[in-house]
Amino acid sequence: MSKNTSINVYYDAQCPLCRKERRRYERWSGRRAAEIGWLDVSEHEQTLRKKA
Repeated sequence: MSKNTSINVYYDAQCPLCRKERRRYERWSGRRAAEIGWLDVSEHEQTLRKKA
Protein backbone atom coordinates (compact mmCIF):
# COMPACT_ATOMS: atom_id res chain seq x y z
CA MET A 1 0.00 0.00 0.00
CA SER A 2 1.34 3.40 -0.92
CA LYS A 3 2.17 5.81 1.88
CA ASN A 4 2.55 8.80 -0.47
CA THR A 5 -1.05 8.96 -1.63
CA SER A 6 -4.04 10.82 -0.22
CA ILE A 7 -6.42 8.00 -1.06
CA ASN A 8 -6.05 4.34 -1.95
CA VAL A 9 -8.61 2.75 -4.27
CA TYR A 10 -8.88 -1.00 -4.54
CA TYR A 11 -10.04 -2.27 -7.91
CA ASP A 12 -10.04 -5.48 -9.95
CA ALA A 13 -7.35 -5.08 -12.61
CA GLN A 14 -8.64 -8.19 -14.41
CA CYS A 15 -12.04 -6.59 -14.98
CA PRO A 16 -12.30 -4.64 -18.28
CA LEU A 17 -14.99 -2.33 -16.92
CA CYS A 18 -12.95 -1.63 -13.76
CA ARG A 19 -9.91 -0.70 -15.87
CA LYS A 20 -12.07 1.59 -18.02
CA GLU A 21 -13.51 3.30 -14.96
CA ARG A 22 -10.02 3.72 -13.48
CA ARG A 23 -8.87 5.53 -16.62
CA ARG A 24 -11.93 7.79 -16.43
CA TYR A 25 -11.25 8.70 -12.80
CA GLU A 26 -7.60 9.33 -13.58
CA ARG A 27 -8.61 11.80 -16.32
CA TRP A 28 -11.09 13.51 -14.03
CA SER A 29 -8.53 13.91 -11.26
CA GLY A 30 -6.13 15.79 -13.58
CA ARG A 31 -3.06 17.09 -11.77
CA ARG A 32 -4.06 15.33 -8.59
CA ALA A 33 -4.00 11.86 -10.18
CA ALA A 34 -0.68 11.16 -8.46
CA GLU A 35 -2.46 11.46 -5.11
CA ILE A 36 -4.53 8.35 -5.85
CA GLY A 37 -3.06 4.92 -5.18
CA TRP A 38 -4.65 2.32 -7.45
CA LEU A 39 -4.33 -1.08 -5.81
CA ASP A 40 -5.25 -4.34 -7.51
CA VAL A 41 -7.37 -6.46 -5.19
CA SER A 42 -5.54 -9.63 -6.25
CA GLU A 43 -2.27 -8.20 -4.91
CA HIS A 44 -3.76 -7.01 -1.60
CA GLU A 45 -6.02 -9.86 -0.53
CA GLN A 46 -4.50 -10.16 2.95
CA THR A 47 -4.92 -6.44 3.66
CA LEU A 48 -8.53 -6.52 2.50
CA ARG A 49 -9.29 -9.58 4.62
CA LYS A 50 -8.01 -7.73 7.70
CA LYS A 51 -10.29 -4.79 6.91
CA ALA A 52 -13.23 -7.14 6.29
